[in-house]
Amino acid sequence: MSLWTETPAERQQGITDEVQGKKRRVTDAPVEDDDAQEVIRKRRQKSVDDHTRMKRGAALIEQHVEAISKYYTTPVHVDNLRHFDLSRY
Repeated sequence: MSLWTETPAERQQGITDEVQGKKRRVTDAPVEDDDAQEVIRKRRQKSVDDHTRMKRGAALIEQHVEAISKYYTTPVHVDNLRHFDLSRY
């Protein structure tokens, strides 16, 4: 029960339970390990990345490089296409 909504009787019962050892205080409750949460977060992010990689196609620049390299004998690299990058301006 929340501290904001408990009645005085519930509060007294909670205090007696804490004294008798039936229940822990909220401040004494064990804190979840940050490392465990980090492991869970990394595992979830890896799963999302794998799913995204499988469901989405290649990046647009990679598609263009592949299409251009079919027509030219010399391989086309992404560095050669930098002059088309409008984000530099």
